[in-house]
Amino acid sequence: MYRAETIFAVLNSVRICLLWPIFKNEILVSLPRRHTISAFSNVEMGSAFAFKIVLNNETRALRFIAVIWVCVCLCV
Repeated sequence: MYRAETIFAVLNSVRICLLWPIFKNEILVSLPRRHTISAFSNVEMGSAFAFKIVLNNETRALRFIAVIWVCVCLCV
């Protein structure tokens, strides 16, 4: 019983990890001139940059943290 439960928890975690690239792309697409800014400042616009953008906006950060918390509680 415990082994099947562990396997299902891992599968749910993988599903959550598959949603992050979609969410990251949505955040980065909303930035105007992101390629120009990235080229001039030599900043890689990847996952860390998208995460910082999410946490800089107070309402978006609160929603993001709430969704992550709910997902973790439901998956574990």
